[in-house]
Amino acid sequence: MFATIPMYEYLIEKGLSQKNFIPAYYSGVLKKVAGYQLKAENVLGKGAFQCESYRATEACSHCKKVRVQKEPDAGFHNIYLDTEKLGKWEHVNATYEYTYGHARRILIYSPEMKEWLTKADEKLIMYPVFPLEMKGKINRENENG
Repeated sequence: MFATIPMYEYLIEKGLSQKNFIPAYYSGVLKKVAGYQLKAENVLGKGAFQCESYRATEACSHCKKVRVQKEPDAGFHNIYLDTEKLGKWEHVNATYEYTYGHARRILIYSPEMKEWLTKADEKLIMYPVFPLEMKGKINRENENG
């Protein structure tokens, strides 16, 4: 996620660490910061991220990264976190798994961080993440409408 300078200042004021930001510079203009890329210092445990829109692939034989591949024509829905595999939890968290074809992880924000972001930008769209224990219940509710 890219944060403008005012958003960066707002999140720092709320208590987010400067370690969670990487400066982004204007193209061709050195040392002039355009904003900040949000990054996670915390990586969730292997298998904590589970999403019906993605399927796991084999770990890369060279880099050993575990990747997930988005299913064709699948929207972003029914994302779960296995709370027993979470490990440490912070405001900005990255999945252990990498998205297929990319060298990046999916960022998952704490409820408090989500509140800060949506208060600062009402147009921001964020997808809900549910505890894995709710998986059966959510699927039944979706089937029943």
